[in-house]
Amino acid sequence: MKKASFAKKDRKKPFAHDWAGQASPIRDGFRKDRVFTVGVFQYLPGQNNGLRRSEIVVRVKGPVHASETVFKKAEEVCDCLDRGEFPTGKEITVGNEIEA
Repeated sequence: MKKASFAKKDRKKPFAHDWAGQASPIRDGFRKDRVFTVGVFQYLPGQNNGLRRSEIVVRVKGPVHASETVFKKAEEVCDCLDRGEFPTGKEITVGNEIEA
């Protein structure tokens, strides 16, 4: 599988939204016909002036073969949330060839 050329923004600051996926389709070698998700969360003040992650506020789901589309949509969702706009629904699906 080819390596993704997507460059993730550095969003690590208090009250900013960011996204992460525990299982990256690029890193973990998922089959191309599978679906994966990334979770969007907010950085909150933590202990000792550090930051902690909130619970997932939106989940972005899509096919492994369109991983960059999923990552870009997650970035868009973060930008919307940072502007105070709210996406419709708690889960957003991208791509048109999703198999369960």
